[in-house]
Amino acid sequence: YSKPEIPTHWVEVDHKWMIGNSYDSGTGAWPTYSMKNENVNFYAFANVDAFTPKPEDDNRYFFCNGYSDSNKDVSDPYIHFTLDENSTETKDLLVAKQSDNWNNCQGHIFFHFKHACAALQFFVQKTEKLMNFNIRVKSAKLYNVQNEGNYHFVGELWDNVGFRQDNQGNNIPTTYTLFNATGESNWVTVPNSTEDKWQLTSTSNAEADLKNDYFFFIPQSFEAWNRTDPISGNTTDGSYIELDCVITPSSGDDSSSYNGKAYISFETKEALQAGYSYPVNVNIGIGLQNKNGVKIFYYDTVSKKTSIVAGPDTESSSN
Repeated sequence: YSKPEIPTHWVEVDHKWMIGNSYDSGTGAWPTYSMKNENVNFYAFANVDAFTPKPEDDNRYFFCNGYSDSNKDVSDPYIHFTLDENSTETKDLLVAKQSDNWNNCQGHIFFHFKHACAALQFFVQKTEKLMNFNIRVKSAKLYNVQNEGNYHFVGELWDNVGFRQDNQGNNIPTTYTLFNATGESNWVTVPNSTEDKWQLTSTSNAEADLKNDYFFFIPQSFEAWNRTDPISGNTTDGSYIELDCVITPSSGDDSSSYNGKAYISFETKEALQAGYSYPVNVNIGIGLQNKNGVKIFYYDTVSKKTSIVAGPDTESSSN
């Protein structure tokens, strides 16, 4: 038994992680032989794009030990995690911790990983009052996602979850891309049925909407955008989904259409929890609004007909 006198897999004072290499490469994760009966706390994480870790990709795996040292701070190891705004790049965060001594395990530590993020699936459908309209979607984005936070291993909890900030300490609005078509041929038509749904995916291929895609988020609560307020590119007040779409009547004499961005407020009834998956139904109905908070559709309760009455830039008559 011969191991380096100073373990090298630490969380630094500024909580930066060092990659775990094998002993053969000259670094070690265990203390000296004389302390082989002392338990060591190990912490590991994997930032991956699927629910199953990929052991063959060693560069995605990091770990440290929690053996005490006067020059290192390992009492509360944590990861500062940031979501990528491009959903095709966003990955799940898997975490694990284990405690053992060399005598007991002969240097072999096995990790059982947990999901530190919450996973959401988004399904889009039309309500019955819009069955006489074709809705083709170019892109879908979720605005005002809290995308930074610290995951603490000891307590298995998140804190300091919030928005990125600029140099003046102002919150930077975050956009999370749910779908983005590359060209008109990949636009997706929302099913013309109250029973059928279109599942949003992170791919730009319209034929891939049958995939069981998940979008990963730091556990948080979403509060809805105030529907009476105009959309501002400089605010983090409230969450909403932006659909860049083309809406046209499917039949009849109505020749009006809508080509631009439309908005649906988004909220969660309770905070998202780590390790849980949530289906989200996005219902496109007569409450769909433009950036100024003006409703795009009008439903006549007498004739039972819906018509397009506003464009992307229409302002409220009260302004």
